[in-house]
Amino acid sequence: MGVLRMSARAPAAVAILLAVATGCTNPSVPEMRPESQVVLYGVLRVGGTTAAVMIEEWPEQGGRAPLVGAQVRLTLPDGTLLDLPENRATGPGCLIDAVSGRPLASEPGCYSAALPVPIGPLEAYALEARLPDGRVVTGSTRTPAPPTVTPAVDTVSVSFRQTPDRFAIGRVNLTASAAAGAERVDIKPTLASVTENGTTVVPVDCSVRTHVDPFRSPELLATRELRIFGVVCGGWQTATLRLYATGYDRGYAAYLEHMIEGTSVSAPQAAFGITGAMGVFGSAATTSLSVVVAYSPSP
Repeated sequence: MGVLRMSARAPAAVAILLAVATGCTNPSVPEMRPESQVVLYGVLRVGGTTAAVMIEEWPEQGGRAPLVGAQVRLTLPDGTLLDLPENRATGPGCLIDAVSGRPLASEPGCYSAALPVPIGPLEAYALEARLPDGRVVTGSTRTPAPPTVTPAVDTVSVSFRQTPDRFAIGRVNLTASAAAGAERVDIKPTLASVTENGTTVVPVDCSVRTHVDPFRSPELLATRELRIFGVVCGGWQTATLRLYATGYDRGYAAYLEHMIEGTSVSAPQAAFGITGAMGVFGSAATTSLSVVVAYSPSP
């Protein structure tokens, strides 16, 4: 399960996160607390039926606390205003599965609501959060379309099931041919199934080690190499990898670049797609493709 959520390497806020997209991922932010800070986190996923944002406060003396009592409203593409009430235990949650987009849990400081129609591609949304002390946080996003990514081959033959070093047992070129509205596309491989003794099974306690660089603007429509370092799952003969390709809007792409991947920024810069707080308001769209890895030992 992939989870898009902001958590704490330092105290932080939350969720969708591409993830995503995408194991469980726990986005985090660097320590920076020159004064009390409000942190907002929200990501809209194309195809999703829930809008959710998490708001926290980082007191100057340290720690973190959910910010309750805010009035949060989302402007939909047709101009409709949708209130996002605080849902501590009963409403859709702020922790969102990065692949399916389903809400997983509610918690204090989570503001969410069901949408009248699913989130579509290339749509504009605006967010306004009025805080109890009178401050106003605003944000906006234009959703990307699900990217189109194609593998050069459907099946790759390998002579080893895994390797203890950085030697890749297999390589597959992935080409992105469409990514409308996206600033970045990430690939998250997962192990979908394996065959052993001629029987296809769902892998349990199994793993796959891979690496592929993101597609980044201005070279979104390009080719990246997926390197496969090993599939750890008994004596498998074939392993089907499901690759989740997630496109992110400009705000969330910048958040990934600066927050998740460790670029240092100052507190006033740590706002992506929003004004009036730290954090991010963005959007993501995911599609999937498959590659089969076939074990064929050298004679």
